[in-house]
Amino acid sequence: MMLRLVFISVFIAISTADFVPIGFKNCNSLSTLNGVEVDGCTVKELEGGKKQCLIKQGTTPKIRVNFTPNEDIATMKTKVKAKIGSGSYVDFPMETDDACKSSLKCPLKKGTAYSYNWGIEMMHQYPLNENIQVNWILSRDGKAKDICFIFLVKLEA
Repeated sequence: MMLRLVFISVFIAISTADFVPIGFKNCNSLSTLNGVEVDGCTVKELEGGKKQCLIKQGTTPKIRVNFTPNEDIATMKTKVKAKIGSGSYVDFPMETDDACKSSLKCPLKKGTAYSYNWGIEMMHQYPLNENIQVNWILSRDGKAKDICFIFLVKLEA
């Protein structure tokens, strides 16, 4: 029952959110990546045409990934890595890596548009005012990158 309440709360929060398109780089997704949006983000234009998502520390921004699979997908896992400044990549902790237990209802059908939604808490121990590169991957087998995109974030007070 408690788990059901959590999912309902997340669904209500996501459905009433104010999503904005962000800049991202598609890293060879096998599926068609139609767009990435974030609620709780102010988009800042950077040099060279890049865009950065400014997020307030202590908030829980929500991401929405719009995509269309190019083949049927039975299950899907998610993996998020972050690179802070010029450091190395670290795995970003997630409640579950099973994307089918979020807003996606698997199996996914080839040629049908889907939206993957997820909220991530920006904890106070995360560094402020650092450039962060986020790599987000959704895959059916942990290897093939059905969806892969990179975007830039900076946490603010």
